[in-house]
Amino acid sequence: MLAPNPYFRPTMFFSGVKTFAALAATAHTVFAVPLVATRTAGCSRESLLAAADAYIAAQTAGKPDALSSRLAPNWEYEENNVRIAVDKGVLSKAIQIDHIRTIADTIACATFTEVVAANNPGAPYVIGTQIRHDPASLNITLIDSVATTTNSWLFNATRTLEYVLKEKPLWTPIPEAKRDSRDHIKAAGDAYMDMCTFRL
Repeated sequence: MLAPNPYFRPTMFFSGVKTFAALAATAHTVFAVPLVATRTAGCSRESLLAAADAYIAAQTAGKPDALSSRLAPNWEYEENNVRIAVDKGVLSKAIQIDHIRTIADTIACATFTEVVAANNPGAPYVIGTQIRHDPASLNITLIDSVATTTNSWLFNATRTLEYVLKEKPLWTPIPEAKRDSRDHIKAAGDAYMDMCTFRL
């Protein structure tokens, strides 16, 4: 097993949405496939991943308006735990992305996307983004990002990219009979985050 990645975890913590971030931060040791649901799924995996792909396209171009057809009327944008106008955030900056990984949670109607842009001209970035959806319409209600760059706490995009590429072979499907339940993984994620403190 690979050693824990000290450069990856600090970018993955969200106040108020701790479980999803913790699952993403420890995903290579916890699960590599969708969570085993103990309740009926609220959103399709395909729809969630399509929206995440649209988010990546918007981030690559620096054009959040590209998401307009997918947004709920009163959707919100949060960056580094502050609600701001999207045109003031990192989503409005064109970024050359080196690595993407998305986890879909069909019960919570949400995705978590890990973005590493170590070679982006101008400034490197490591971004962790949750996208929350309305279960009925599938429209996006919240885009919640933690965006780190030069001078951020423990920031090193080059090392982060190195670690995630080494971890990539570990992301193979877990046999269904060996998968933990969603509730079990959620409890582990909550316990992990409860013992952590975080400062950007």
